[in-house]
Amino acid sequence: MGKLQIQKKTRKVLKKADKLEPFIRDLQTLLKSLVDKKATKNYQRIIPETGKFYGVPKPILWVIASEISKFIQKEPTKAEVLLRTIWNEGSYEAKQTAGKSLEKFSPKNPKLCLNFISFALPDIDNWSLCDSLAMYAVKPIVFSNPKLVLPFSEKWVKDNRKWVRRFGIVTLLGYKKIQTTDKVFKILGLVMEDEDKDIKKAASWILREITKKNPDEVAKFLIRWVKTKPGKDTKWIILDGMKKLSGDKQKEILRLLSKTEKHASNKSNKKTFVEICIYEVVPERVEVFENLIEKVAKHHCKFPGVKDVRYVKRTHRPPNSFTDVKTGKPPIRLTRKPKKVTYVLYWELSGEVAHGKATASGLNKFYKEFRKILGMSRPKIILGERIQFI
Repeated sequence: MGKLQIQKKTRKVLKKADKLEPFIRDLQTLLKSLVDKKATKNYQRIIPETGKFYGVPKPILWVIASEISKFIQKEPTKAEVLLRTIWNEGSYEAKQTAGKSLEKFSPKNPKLCLNFISFALPDIDNWSLCDSLAMYAVKPIVFSNPKLVLPFSEKWVKDNRKWVRRFGIVTLLGYKKIQTTDKVFKILGLVMEDEDKDIKKAASWILREITKKNPDEVAKFLIRWVKTKPGKDTKWIILDGMKKLSGDKQKEILRLLSKTEKHASNKSNKKTFVEICIYEVVPERVEVFENLIEKVAKHHCKFPGVKDVRYVKRTHRPPNSFTDVKTGKPPIRLTRKPKKVTYVLYWELSGEVAHGKATASGLNKFYKEFRKILGMSRPKIILGERIQFI
């Protein structure tokens, strides 16, 4: 289907903008008619976490978004309801279309646009949607009214939700064309130690982009962080974020980093946070419990800040006497069927904050299963810092 035909069909759909249910049905019909198998494969490959999608190529979505943008510019009082309706359709394509349609609308209607973003942010579940909404809905406002956006950017960057945090970082992209302020670098500083790869990639990307207009300010910012004896996550952001600086500035940063290499190599000696958890499980539920802790271990191992997860099952007891121990006799395997089987979790993390976040995530996902297996009995928990001697 050609561009002119897509424009014509989109305008026909928009004629039903006052009747939201028929409007959405016709929009869905239009999107389904524009599905491309190659786009479907690309979405699955590049954005595997994408939920509902049709498989419509982005250039086609931008044609539809352009017509919607023209409509809301002519009918601004209908904009917010229409945009929320499109967003609530739920597909990747509908959400991308809603965000892109704000590109020319947002500079003249910033408050309406920011209200819509507050509504939409909780639904973001992938980097593509996150970055598009920031670039098309917020970046144009930064160009025209940067002071209006910065308090929102700071609020978003402080959010616990990863995609909201990344969104806040990407809203700073507008500073690739305008002069930065101390506030911009204060906001970036909030994520310089973040362990999440999607946050680190966003931070380094924005640093590279704003270097074009603000090379001296970016260099000073990165040098300040180099002097803090950065850990591996901060160091990664520094090295990736400095790539648009001059060769001399990059060499200066690398020289300073080499001086802190000894401290970086000793990072492993930094105290880590440990939880030891002792479970007592009735024999009839052992198999179910072991299947559950396998899932829990996989979940924890992927969580930012988790360094090690190990489970131990009690299968032996000490030798019969201290003399047997002194003479080197091995532990004795348990043979009697126990009233309860003991399991021990050893869980090591980068710190208390990482432990709190990881614990909350685990409980949200697995609490009901644990409760079903353990009943009213609660595990014994020991929390503390690991002591490292070498």
